[in-house]
Amino acid sequence: GYSSLAGQFCIPHFMAPINVNVVHRTAAQEGYGGLVYRERMAGLSKGPMSLYGLLPTLGGIGSAFLLALLLPLPKSTSLIIYLRDKYNPPLSAKARATMLNGYASTGKTYAYGFGESAKGLRVQTELKCSFDPGLAFTTLSACTVASTIVKRSSTEDKAKPGFQTAVTAVGGERLAEEFRAQGVTVKVSVAGASKL
Repeated sequence: GYSSLAGQFCIPHFMAPINVNVVHRTAAQEGYGGLVYRERMAGLSKGPMSLYGLLPTLGGIGSAFLLALLLPLPKSTSLIIYLRDKYNPPLSAKARATMLNGYASTGKTYAYGFGESAKGLRVQTELKCSFDPGLAFTTLSACTVASTIVKRSSTEDKAKPGFQTAVTAVGGERLAEEFRAQGVTVKVSVAGASKL
């Protein structure tokens, strides 16, 4: 659908069913209960020539629909396995070799967030990292959170015990600082005026 905050059409993100629960739990624990959260995959062309992302969005939805139609056909899974075995091993080997070579960059992660409060304030967040969003950035994130928890374990400012999301365990500002120390760009900007 169209995101008025992002100013473009977007397709649903495949990780949204998992992420939405993490975001709602974090928001509730941080005092922002009732948050409305929608996760969409952008990064597609969003200029006037693509009708503000409508054409790539329709292409993505159409491709998923065609795949769903092809799956019940005989030999379709055999074709998928053949294509996976032919094209995926060289890509996996390249990513593995790059990561094991001094944890070199394997791709890029870009994440943008947009929000609007009931009082009219708008927030925009930006996260950029020189590692792919799959294995590499996930590994970097896990190691960053774990090292922050360990560093704080011998101080008075310990991480919260029990099951916590990364933000509730160490705090949003602290997590952003730790990511920045790892070379991740984290920006947050707030605009608008309160209607009070």
